[in-house]
Amino acid sequence: MTVQKEGELIEGVVVKDSLTTTQHRALPEKTQKRKVKLYNLDVIISVGYRVKSQKAPQIRNE
Repeated sequence: MTVQKEGELIEGVVVKDSLTTTQHRALPEKTQKRKVKLYNLDVIISVGYRVKSQKAPQIRNE
């Protein structure tokens, strides 16, 4: 992620590794664990300001 490479945000501070459970596709009665990354609101805002599209300013101003 660019905001981390540029030193704007430190990954260890704004990203948390977590486990979640989902239904197993092949076995409906079973669940499986998956690793996910949870991002802090600071990351979401930083990335939102870097998005270059016509819709981005509308999202930022809401």
